[in-house]
Amino acid sequence: MPRRLRRPISIPSALEARLARSKIPAIDVGAAGGIPEHWLPYRSLLEVDAFEPDVEECKRLNARRAQGIKWHPLPLAGTAGTRPFYRLRRPTGSSLLPPNTPILSRYATPSYYEVDATLFVDCVRLGDFLKSGQCQPPQLLKLDTQGTELEILQSLDQSQLVDLLAVEVEVEFLELYSGQPLFPDVHDFMTGSGFQLVDLRTHRAYRADDFEEAAYLRRCLKTSIGTPVVSAELVAGDALYLRTADPNTVFESIDQMARCLMLNQMYHYYDLNLWLLHHPLAHEVLTPDDQAEIVGGIVRSVPRPRYAYRTGRGYDLLRRVRARFLGPVNEYNAFWTRRAWPDQ
Repeated sequence: MPRRLRRPISIPSALEARLARSKIPAIDVGAAGGIPEHWLPYRSLLEVDAFEPDVEECKRLNARRAQGIKWHPLPLAGTAGTRPFYRLRRPTGSSLLPPNTPILSRYATPSYYEVDATLFVDCVRLGDFLKSGQCQPPQLLKLDTQGTELEILQSLDQSQLVDLLAVEVEVEFLELYSGQPLFPDVHDFMTGSGFQLVDLRTHRAYRADDFEEAAYLRRCLKTSIGTPVVSAELVAGDALYLRTADPNTVFESIDQMARCLMLNQMYHYYDLNLWLLHHPLAHEVLTPDDQAEIVGGIVRSVPRPRYAYRTGRGYDLLRRVRARFLGPVNEYNAFWTRRAWPDQ
């Protein structure tokens, strides 16, 4: 199996210079613990508004005074007004929707899903918040709100949706929270809004019993941790939708191109960027020298593959010789089934 690629350590200078003058507006909804780790190397190129309904968590994160991040202790929803907020014993599972105990208890213990307190909070529509001018319409949006992601997306009007270029959204395949939409509902909305699903990081779980997670894995199979030889059930996931795969969107202007290419790079879609830069529409916004500079910068930012996986006559010959005397390097393995986003 190829080793996991490291996070990019360099950013193409031509893109960085362009974005230094016009940063990518981003919104993180459900930002407990801080903005996504895979955004951090690009933080200087982002202008982030982070929303977290836990007021104390917001204060704690705001005290870090991280440059380029503005914190909003607001619960976002599809409709404005007062709603119950179910704070679970594990706060990261809290939601505006009540936990669906019969389903959650299949995979988790009460220490996760029991309601610690029911609060009443004043919700704000994301679309209304954007119209108030308190933050820029996002081009990058992350949603992790335990079942209310779709209603937040539906609060955006058409002009706000058109601004979006990339959406990272938590989805569920089972009704973990009572009345929540499931993945097909979110997917239909996103594809109907002009996005392409490009990745789906799945969360799987083993069966729990009483007060023990993965109970049968531990008790009967004597295994303390998940293993590839014992399948776990698909429960939830994180879906990544891009509009940046469409050359007509990417090459509207050189600034738009810079944002799209950088968003693709954030999620390690290097080959998509190289395909876009060789598309005929690229020649309408880039000179040949600019195109060569950006392509070179993208190539240099990608970690080099191990020798066993490099291309070229010499490497092909070495692989054949090795296979003749020592056997093949490895049988093909679908490496993207074991990964941490965005590393594949």
